[in-house]
Amino acid sequence: MKKVLIIAQGKIGKVFLEFLLEKYSNNNFYIIISNDSEIIKLNFGDFFTLHNFEPTSQFLLSPLISYDLYNIFVTMPNERERDEVCSIIRRITKEIPLIVSCESKSQMSEKLLQDSNLNTISSTFLSAKSLIEKVPNIPTIARGFGLNKGEIMQINIPFGSAYSYMSVGSISQRGWKIAGIYRQNNLIITNPNTIIHPNDSIIAVGEPRILNNIYKRISNNKNNFPVPFGNDIYVYIDFRICNKIEIFNIINDALWLHKKIKNDKLIINILNPSNLETLKEIKQIDGKDIIINIDYYTNNIAKKILEDSSKKIGLIVISSEIFKNAKDRRILYKVNKPILKIGKYVRLKEITSALVQSSENSLHIQNIAYTIVDISSQLNFDINIYEFEIDGEYKENISTYYKNLGKIFNKQINIKRSNTKNPILWLLQTNQKIIQFIPLEIELLRSRIFWFVNKNVDYLSLSIDRNPQILLPI
Repeated sequence: MKKVLIIAQGKIGKVFLEFLLEKYSNNNFYIIISNDSEIIKLNFGDFFTLHNFEPTSQFLLSPLISYDLYNIFVTMPNERERDEVCSIIRRITKEIPLIVSCESKSQMSEKLLQDSNLNTISSTFLSAKSLIEKVPNIPTIARGFGLNKGEIMQINIPFGSAYSYMSVGSISQRGWKIAGIYRQNNLIITNPNTIIHPNDSIIAVGEPRILNNIYKRISNNKNNFPVPFGNDIYVYIDFRICNKIEIFNIINDALWLHKKIKNDKLIINILNPSNLETLKEIKQIDGKDIIINIDYYTNNIAKKILEDSSKKIGLIVISSEIFKNAKDRRILYKVNKPILKIGKYVRLKEITSALVQSSENSLHIQNIAYTIVDISSQLNFDINIYEFEIDGEYKENISTYYKNLGKIFNKQINIKRSNTKNPILWLLQTNQKIIQFIPLEIELLRSRIFWFVNKNVDYLSLSIDRNPQILLPI
């Protein structure tokens, strides 16, 4: 349930609240601030709380501006009072989206108009727009487009959404597509590499039922993984390269994960089954949400993953052996899905903390931050950021961003910095049971021949198989 604050006075404020009372959903909780006698006498329901006082009073207004507000609406006819209320709000918080009704933008102060989290609704602009649509031989902007059943939807991306800082191409879009993005009053035509930012509005096109589900996923701002990548965990096991102990290590880690995160199904794909007794044991775990697929014909795991790439894969679970072949690594990169590389000696149920390395690839670390914190929150892992910079010039924006995400998920973010202790040496020497998060970047495709000349710590750590690692698309 989202909390919405509405500060209302005057005719527009009254009509706005009347429409809201007529169409409101009990999925929201509304806090109303008004000293307008016409508004106060409206019949507010159970999901509305009315506060009767002068909104320009900072003493009375401040306690109602809380961190968990989804957004704030301000509709007041007096320009000076409206600007004062907006200024009070921004002194308290700069992050909560602010929607302001005004006659025209020119009435707003220049300082407020520079606020990237403030949107204005101009009555003059809306009236002129309605008039221009009546002029002949002028293109019109469609409102009830197509079947008028909701096949086109504009969806705001709140701060902390699973879709924040995701590339358009990394999001599973079966039955719907992201056609464009509105950002700070500009339209961006998307391509697979376009990154979605908090407070963007995406233009989604697709089947209405699917779009309604997408809206719910976007609006639910935490603990969504493996959404938006997909819904199911796909496990791949090749009997030719794994012994019985390794096979059940993979399966037991996948079963543990299946119980912990919000996936729908666990699909276990068995390739080249050569041991009938082991296969019989595996088949015993088949169930309603656990599916065992036996493949007698596909010889290569990477090829099988590529064949399955159009399915609702939210996470791929595999052994470390597949990463030894450069061709197979290229296929995994092309599929563009999260990958769990099972640890050889450490099981997931033994782990209590996660490691993120930050060095040359700091932008990539920021792009996958939300997913890292989401997974760690669901699995109850502590999060440790290891920042290694020889020159001691550490990137404050990375630690600040992770800490802000940590507040959303109520997770402690631990920052460790060093200009002497190389993280690769630390990984080779540590006996700690951890899970490491790695950005799935093109650098990982390089041949292992160049292992010793590569300075990318994530590429180098990929060869360390003791602990499990999760590779996340950027």
